[in-house]
Amino acid sequence: MTLVRPALAWAVIALGGALAAGCDATLPPPIPRHPDGPCLQVLVYRSGRASHATLWRGELLIGTDLVNTDLDEPLLDVTADNPASHREAEAYHNAHLAAGAVVLAGLATFAALFATGIHLADESHHETAGLALSFASFLSVPAGVFGALALSARGQPHLRKAVDLYNANPPDDCGPPVPYVDEQGSS
Repeated sequence: MTLVRPALAWAVIALGGALAAGCDATLPPPIPRHPDGPCLQVLVYRSGRASHATLWRGELLIGTDLVNTDLDEPLLDVTADNPASHREAEAYHNAHLAAGAVVLAGLATFAALFATGIHLADESHHETAGLALSFASFLSVPAGVFGALALSARGQPHLRKAVDLYNANPPDDCGPPVPYVDEQGSS
Protein backbone atom coordinates (compact mmCIF):
# COMPACT_ATOMS: atom_id res chain seq x y z
CA MET A 1 0.00 0.00 0.00
CA THR A 2 2.83 2.41 0.75
CA LEU A 3 4.28 1.92 -2.76
CA VAL A 4 0.93 2.70 -4.41
CA ARG A 5 0.48 6.12 -2.77
CA PRO A 6 3.63 7.75 -4.25
CA ALA A 7 2.84 6.32 -7.68
CA LEU A 8 -0.72 7.59 -7.41
CA ALA A 9 0.52 11.01 -6.30
CA TRP A 10 2.87 11.25 -9.30
CA ALA A 11 0.07 10.17 -11.63
CA VAL A 12 -2.22 12.90 -10.26
CA ILE A 13 0.55 15.50 -10.57
CA ALA A 14 1.30 14.44 -14.15
CA LEU A 15 -2.36 14.46 -15.13
CA GLY A 16 -2.95 17.77 -13.39
CA GLY A 17 0.03 19.28 -15.19
CA ALA A 18 -1.29 18.10 -18.55
CA LEU A 19 -4.73 19.52 -17.80
CA ALA A 20 -3.31 22.83 -16.61
CA ALA A 21 -1.10 23.07 -19.70
CA GLY A 22 -4.23 22.90 -21.83
CA CYS A 23 -5.52 26.02 -20.11
CA ASP A 24 -2.50 28.00 -21.26
CA ALA A 25 -3.26 27.33 -24.91
CA THR A 26 -3.87 30.40 -26.99
CA LEU A 27 -7.35 31.02 -28.29
CA PRO A 28 -7.87 31.03 -32.02
CA PRO A 29 -8.19 34.50 -33.53
CA PRO A 30 -11.70 35.75 -34.29
CA ILE A 31 -13.07 34.57 -37.61
CA PRO A 32 -13.22 37.67 -39.82
CA ARG A 33 -16.70 38.73 -40.84
CA HIS A 34 -17.68 38.77 -44.46
CA PRO A 35 -17.49 42.47 -45.42
CA ASP A 36 -20.46 42.26 -47.82
CA GLY A 37 -22.38 39.95 -45.52
CA PRO A 38 -25.49 40.65 -43.47
CA CYS A 39 -25.62 42.54 -40.18
CA LEU A 40 -25.66 39.55 -37.82
CA GLN A 41 -23.13 36.84 -38.64
CA VAL A 42 -22.42 33.62 -36.76
CA LEU A 43 -19.24 32.17 -38.24
CA VAL A 44 -18.16 28.67 -37.20
CA TYR A 45 -14.68 27.20 -37.50
CA ARG A 46 -14.23 23.47 -37.04
CA SER A 47 -10.86 22.09 -36.03
CA GLY A 48 -10.97 18.33 -35.63
CA ARG A 49 -13.69 17.55 -33.12
CA ALA A 50 -13.81 21.05 -31.71
CA SER A 51 -15.78 23.92 -33.17
CA HIS A 52 -15.54 27.60 -32.33
CA ALA A 53 -17.93 30.35 -33.31
CA THR A 54 -17.53 34.08 -33.71
CA LEU A 55 -20.55 36.38 -33.42
CA TRP A 56 -20.57 39.71 -35.27
CA ARG A 57 -23.20 42.46 -35.31
CA GLY A 58 -22.19 44.83 -38.05
CA GLU A 59 -18.58 45.79 -37.41
CA LEU A 60 -18.87 45.01 -33.69
CA LEU A 61 -17.30 41.76 -32.45
CA ILE A 62 -19.77 40.37 -29.91
CA GLY A 63 -17.94 37.18 -28.98
CA THR A 64 -15.19 34.89 -30.14
CA ASP A 65 -14.19 31.31 -29.34
CA LEU A 66 -17.78 30.57 -28.42
CA VAL A 67 -18.33 26.86 -27.87
CA ASN A 68 -21.72 25.17 -27.43
CA THR A 69 -23.79 27.16 -24.93
CA ASP A 70 -21.32 30.08 -24.89
CA LEU A 71 -23.22 31.42 -27.90
CA ASP A 72 -26.59 31.54 -26.08
CA GLU A 73 -26.23 34.65 -23.91
CA PRO A 74 -24.52 36.89 -26.51
CA LEU A 75 -27.15 35.89 -29.08
CA LEU A 76 -29.96 36.69 -26.64
CA ASP A 77 -28.39 40.09 -25.89
CA VAL A 78 -27.86 40.98 -29.55
CA THR A 79 -31.37 40.01 -30.67
CA ALA A 80 -33.12 41.85 -27.82
CA ASP A 81 -34.14 44.70 -30.17
CA ASN A 82 -35.91 42.33 -32.60
CA PRO A 83 -38.80 40.44 -30.91
CA ALA A 84 -39.23 37.72 -33.55
CA SER A 85 -35.52 37.00 -33.68
CA HIS A 86 -35.30 37.11 -29.89
CA ARG A 87 -38.03 34.44 -29.58
CA GLU A 88 -36.03 32.14 -31.84
CA ALA A 89 -32.84 32.85 -29.87
CA GLU A 90 -34.74 31.94 -26.69
CA ALA A 91 -35.91 28.68 -28.28
CA TYR A 92 -32.28 27.92 -29.16
CA HIS A 93 -31.22 28.70 -25.59
CA ASN A 94 -34.06 26.60 -24.12
CA ALA A 95 -33.03 23.61 -26.24
CA HIS A 96 -29.55 23.83 -24.69
CA LEU A 97 -31.01 24.11 -21.18
CA ALA A 98 -33.22 21.09 -21.78
CA ALA A 99 -30.25 19.09 -23.13
CA GLY A 100 -28.29 19.82 -19.96
CA ALA A 101 -31.25 18.78 -17.81
CA VAL A 102 -31.56 15.50 -19.71
CA VAL A 103 -27.87 14.73 -19.14
CA LEU A 104 -28.26 15.40 -15.40
CA ALA A 105 -31.42 13.29 -15.27
CA GLY A 106 -29.61 10.45 -17.02
CA LEU A 107 -26.75 10.61 -14.51
CA ALA A 108 -29.18 10.71 -11.58
CA THR A 109 -31.08 7.73 -13.01
CA PHE A 110 -27.81 5.86 -13.43
CA ALA A 111 -26.82 6.49 -9.80
CA ALA A 112 -30.27 5.57 -8.44
CA LEU A 113 -30.61 2.36 -10.46
CA PHE A 114 -27.05 1.28 -9.78
CA ALA A 115 -27.32 1.92 -6.03
CA THR A 116 -30.67 0.14 -5.84
CA GLY A 117 -29.32 -2.82 -7.81
CA ILE A 118 -26.26 -3.14 -5.58
CA HIS A 119 -28.45 -2.87 -2.48
CA LEU A 120 -30.82 -5.58 -3.70
CA ALA A 121 -27.96 -7.87 -4.70
CA ASP A 122 -26.15 -7.45 -1.35
CA GLU A 123 -28.92 -7.18 1.22
CA SER A 124 -31.57 -9.60 0.02
CA HIS A 125 -32.18 -12.72 -1.93
CA HIS A 126 -33.06 -10.77 -5.06
CA GLU A 127 -29.67 -11.11 -6.74
CA THR A 128 -31.19 -11.44 -10.21
CA ALA A 129 -33.30 -8.29 -9.81
CA GLY A 130 -30.33 -6.42 -8.37
CA LEU A 131 -28.07 -7.40 -11.22
CA ALA A 132 -30.76 -6.51 -13.74
CA LEU A 133 -31.17 -3.06 -12.20
CA SER A 134 -27.41 -2.55 -12.14
CA PHE A 135 -27.21 -3.53 -15.81
CA ALA A 136 -30.17 -1.27 -16.66
CA SER A 137 -28.40 1.64 -15.00
CA PHE A 138 -25.70 1.49 -17.66
CA LEU A 139 -28.36 1.89 -20.35
CA SER A 140 -29.51 5.18 -18.80
CA VAL A 141 -26.21 6.89 -19.64
CA PRO A 142 -26.38 6.48 -23.44
CA ALA A 143 -30.11 7.22 -23.32
CA GLY A 144 -29.39 10.52 -21.57
CA VAL A 145 -26.56 11.40 -23.95
CA PHE A 146 -28.59 10.61 -27.08
CA GLY A 147 -31.57 12.50 -25.68
CA ALA A 148 -29.37 15.53 -25.00
CA LEU A 149 -27.87 15.35 -28.49
CA ALA A 150 -31.35 15.21 -30.01
CA LEU A 151 -32.50 18.25 -28.03
CA SER A 152 -29.35 20.17 -28.88
CA ALA A 153 -29.79 19.34 -32.57
CA ARG A 154 -33.38 20.59 -32.42
CA GLY A 155 -32.03 23.97 -31.33
CA GLN A 156 -29.86 24.51 -34.41
CA PRO A 157 -32.74 25.49 -36.75
CA HIS A 158 -33.76 28.11 -34.17
CA LEU A 159 -30.25 29.61 -34.32
CA ARG A 160 -30.41 29.88 -38.11
CA LYS A 161 -33.93 31.31 -37.97
CA ALA A 162 -32.96 33.87 -35.30
CA VAL A 163 -30.10 35.11 -37.48
CA ASP A 164 -32.28 35.15 -40.63
CA LEU A 165 -35.10 37.06 -38.90
CA TYR A 166 -32.65 39.58 -37.46
CA ASN A 167 -31.02 40.14 -40.84
CA ALA A 168 -34.39 40.46 -42.61
CA ASN A 169 -35.18 43.53 -40.50
CA PRO A 170 -31.89 44.88 -39.09
CA PRO A 171 -31.67 48.07 -37.05
CA ASP A 172 -30.84 51.29 -38.90
CA ASP A 173 -27.23 51.37 -37.68
CA CYS A 174 -26.50 47.92 -39.06
CA GLY A 175 -26.91 48.17 -42.81
CA PRO A 176 -29.60 47.24 -45.32
CA PRO A 177 -31.73 44.13 -44.94
CA VAL A 178 -30.75 41.04 -46.88
CA PRO A 179 -33.19 39.20 -49.15
CA TYR A 180 -35.22 36.57 -47.35
CA VAL A 181 -33.66 33.11 -47.56
CA ASP A 182 -36.00 30.14 -47.23
CA GLU A 183 -35.29 26.71 -45.71
CA GLN A 184 -33.49 25.37 -48.83
CA GLY A 185 -31.17 28.37 -49.08
CA SER A 186 -32.66 29.94 -52.21
CA SER A 187 -33.71 33.58 -52.33
